[in-house]
Amino acid sequence: MELIYEPATRAPAVTQLAWYDRTGKRLAFIGVPGIHYDLRLSPDARRLASSAGGPKSEMWIDDLQRGVRMRLTFDPDTDNGIPVWSPDGSTLLFSTLRGSKAGVGIFRKASNGAGGLELLLPSDRPDREAFATDWSRDGRFVLFSRGDMANYSEADIWVLPTAGGKKPIPFLKASAPAWDAQFSPDGRWVAYASRESGRWEVYVVPFDAAKLLSGAGVESMQSGKWQISSDGGRVPRWRRDGKELFYIAPDNAIMAAEVDGKLASFNVGRSQRLFVAPVNPFSSTFDVAPDGQRFVMSASPEQEEPPLVLMQNWTARLQTK
Repeated sequence: MELIYEPATRAPAVTQLAWYDRTGKRLAFIGVPGIHYDLRLSPDARRLASSAGGPKSEMWIDDLQRGVRMRLTFDPDTDNGIPVWSPDGSTLLFSTLRGSKAGVGIFRKASNGAGGLELLLPSDRPDREAFATDWSRDGRFVLFSRGDMANYSEADIWVLPTAGGKKPIPFLKASAPAWDAQFSPDGRWVAYASRESGRWEVYVVPFDAAKLLSGAGVESMQSGKWQISSDGGRVPRWRRDGKELFYIAPDNAIMAAEVDGKLASFNVGRSQRLFVAPVNPFSSTFDVAPDGQRFVMSASPEQEEPPLVLMQNWTARLQTK
């Protein structure tokens, strides 16, 4: 008697990094398939930082021009993720997640791999993470959130000045989780995602450095708020000239909203649906090139169906009591 079956696999699902244009056409693969999570392009878009591996992830940097990949961290007992580049690309911030032996907090390391790790900011509580989300182009401020990365619960947004006492300053305390705060290129606005409406939406609020440092309080800094997405959205990313704000819709579509923040009030134009992003088993993470014409994403690689196994005389292997 013969039995034909498809073998099960316990191997973690792998993804493939790749470039896509505004129509969703794949332009080129980056590296080889692996277990990829967070993606952030360097300011000049010549390098790509990501966390990879499982069950504990390490930080990696891909040189996109030379096609060379460099491992930045070497600690199999620590789960690293959520990279953020310094404005000059010389430094990478990343976070350690709960359960890491290195402790929970935001770390920094030279992006060329030189030197050791420096703890920039420990978490205020051992039961929740602190994770940076952006660094202002003038180098003065780091946006970060405190909360539960697994469930995005109780997340709020803070600012960490890079000079002086480096004491965290609360920036936004929403009625629901808020995170992934991103500075506009001119540093006058902050885009973020929040679930305050009952679902994830993308918003923009003003950022006033003078008021922030004067201790005027969170309420006085936020003289307005503009909703960018209308039917759900998350993972906001700015175009380098500040004229477009990209985000992911609930159906995994990449959206591009026309925006104008040159005046005192923020103006939101039409939103354009670009394409449905390829499916990533872990998340829909992406980043956008400075000109807004290309997107780097982590997607399920194209794979052949696993082979079937033919087992002959399988009943002889059954054990009877």
